[in-house]
Amino acid sequence: MRVEVTQCDGCKKILTKTQDIYHLIIKTDNFWNVVEDDYLIERLDFCYSCAKDIKETLKRILHFLEAEVDDGK
Repeated sequence: MRVEVTQCDGCKKILTKTQDIYHLIIKTDNFWNVVEDDYLIERLDFCYSCAKDIKETLKRILHFLEAEVDDGK
């Protein structure tokens, strides 16, 4: 019997419950692949702890970027 499991892309913990999985989907801008417009998609799955760390890191990056813009005025 084959069973699919989801593993956290951050800490590698096995995630057994669907409601415990946090998804992050990253999509590139469209580009021409010689045949048609295309884009790349990366789907990442995280546990609550890793998702919270990512959220906090993004907040710090935003704060840094906002401070950089304010300094440039």
